[in-house]
Amino acid sequence: MLRNERSILMAAVGLLAVLNLTLLIQHSGTNAVADDTATDAPALGPAATLELVDASDDDEELVLRNESGRIAWGKAPQHRVWSIGFVHIGPLLSQLMDSEEFKVEREDLAAEAKEREEEFSSQLDQIRADYEDAGEDEAAREEIGRRGQEVFQAFQAFQQEVEMLQQALAADQLERSYRELIAAVNVVADRMDIDIVKRFIPTEDEFQGVDISSAMQEIRLRPALRYPESSDISRDVQEELGLQDE
Repeated sequence: MLRNERSILMAAVGLLAVLNLTLLIQHSGTNAVADDTATDAPALGPAATLELVDASDDDEELVLRNESGRIAWGKAPQHRVWSIGFVHIGPLLSQLMDSEEFKVEREDLAAEAKEREEEFSSQLDQIRADYEDAGEDEAAREEIGRRGQEVFQAFQAFQQEVEMLQQALAADQLERSYRELIAAVNVVADRMDIDIVKRFIPTEDEFQGVDISSAMQEIRLRPALRYPESSDISRDVQEELGLQDE
């Protein structure tokens, strides 16, 4: 009887050894668990979608998918993860406005205005001389004074016209500079795969205002209070425009 029990026990041990060996062989195949120390971590996917459930509500689920290279979680175009960059446009616009082409345009307008001013000045000098030569002739002096008033009014109208022309030229040059800046921003954004680019002023830049209104304006012009340094692509846009550091 004792011998039979020993035989049964040995048979059971042998069976367990075979089962353990079988399980070991099955788990050593292609479905091995990745080692935390492995240099190449296993990739997750590919997958068409990734479904995430809300731990607090099983009925509330979120399905992530690839929409034109962007993570999307809904049907609306706004339900995307967009990449964002920032550009400090102030110094760039100033440099563009100081371009040689724009300087020549402003100088040509100034030269034309100066020539007209000299004509008015010459007319007023002549009227002043005629008034002195008229002596005691009241009628002549009255006529000369009337002509002088007409010339002076024409000169004032001319000054207003010049100011309007200068403002119009400045506005036109500013818009052309802006368009050139935007073109460079688009090139850089396409190259760096950035979806949204916002204008900003770096938080570390000193305020230029001397009163509270100016200081508040400086704050309003700084919409980004904290941002990754790499999100500032101002230098890349500057290089695309071919501009140098001031």
